[in-house]
Amino acid sequence: MRDGTSFSHGLIDFIVLSGNSSKLWLFPIVGAGYAIVYYTVFRVLIKALDLKTPGREDTTDDAKAGATSEMAPALVAAFGGKENITNLDACITRLRVSVADVAKVDQAGLKKLGAAGVVVAGSGVQAIFGTKSDNLKTEMDEYIRNS
Repeated sequence: MRDGTSFSHGLIDFIVLSGNSSKLWLFPIVGAGYAIVYYTVFRVLIKALDLKTPGREDTTDDAKAGATSEMAPALVAAFGGKENITNLDACITRLRVSVADVAKVDQAGLKKLGAAGVVVAGSGVQAIFGTKSDNLKTEMDEYIRNS
């Protein structure tokens, strides 16, 4: 029995180098055995040590409050209220809001709501929320129209 010699010992190595091996039928059996061992060991370790693998992180109150439908009223208030917002737009990472009075914008409040940063240029305010910016814009639009 012989294995491939490259980094991952993958399927291509198995096919290309299979002429150099004996007892080729053992590879799937050994592979299945290792898969069972890896699965069992890591599942037990993850459960016993309560490892925070992706999808198993603890949710915080901040994350629960971060639902976009709950954030829309707070965002509108942080931008100085719906009367202060003259235009609302978003790109992939930024919520772009034109306001009547920049002094009414609560930059610290925007950061508490999850903005990584706030940029003020003239009468425009850009709050950097990452990829959820477009969803926040939609929620704010609906909130402004319905309130």
